[in-house]
Amino acid sequence: MANGNFAGGEGTERNPYLIEDAFDLDAIRNDLNAHYKLIRNINLDIPPFNEGKGWEPINDFSGTLDGNMYYIYKLYINGTSANNIGLFGSTQGAIIENVAL
Repeated sequence: MANGNFAGGEGTERNPYLIEDAFDLDAIRNDLNAHYKLIRNINLDIPPFNEGKGWEPINDFSGTLDGNMYYIYKLYINGTSANNIGLFGSTQGAIIENVAL
C-alpha cells in the first residue's frame, strides 16, 4: 500500500510485521528490535529511494528479518563515502535470513 504501516503483524516473533513494499521496509528503522517478514518482492526503484542520495541505511538493527524467499532489488545509494553502507548499515545481534538482495 506504500504507506509504511505494514500489511499486518504485531512485530513479535510469533506475529512479525509484514512487509509488502519499500515504505514498509523503510519503516523498520522505527522499531529496530522488532520482528519482520517479507510477503512479496520489494522494489526500491521508486521515489524517494531512487533519488538524491537514495536509500538511507538502517543502523543498529537488532531484530529479525525473514525474507521468506523474496527479493529486495534495485537498491540505490549515491554520493557517500561513509562507512556502514547497504540495506543495513549496522546490526547488533540481528538475524537476517531467507532474503536475496
